Amino acid sequence: MRLTHTLHSREGFEPLEPWAASFVVRGGDKHAYRDIFDGDLDVGLYESKDEKVRLEKQPYDEFVYVVRGEAVLTPEGHEAQHYRSGDFFLVPKGYTGTWETKNDYRELVVVEAASSARAEKYWLKGLPDPSTDNH
Repeated sequence: MRLTHTLHSREGFEPLEPWAASFVVRGGDKHAYRDIFDGDLDVGLYESKDEKVRLEKQPYDEFVYVVRGEAVLTPEGHEAQHYRSGDFFLVPKGYTGTWETKNDYRELVVVEAASSARAEKYWLKGLPDPSTDNH
């Protein structure tokens, strides 16, 4: 499956609900997602206006390719890490820290499907996931 054209297309994006208040440091209400592939892995495009969220014990590993803009991740107790258009990075399961997006940000994201589905049902709503100890 070739993704080159898909990375820059405006088609297919659906607005997302605002981040739960417990996550929001700044912004968090102007973001969208485009589903590209559903299988054992979920592949999609996420975009946001300038925002900053605080994540606690992210419940899945996440591979990210920055299509445009900038992401600044600051793991708890560590220095800020800056990623710009063309950069790849991994966010490990259990990540705690802030995630800031700047400059009309867009990323290609790959996550394991079952963990992502559980996160949508529990973690992103601030609810404990009964199948894990990440609460």
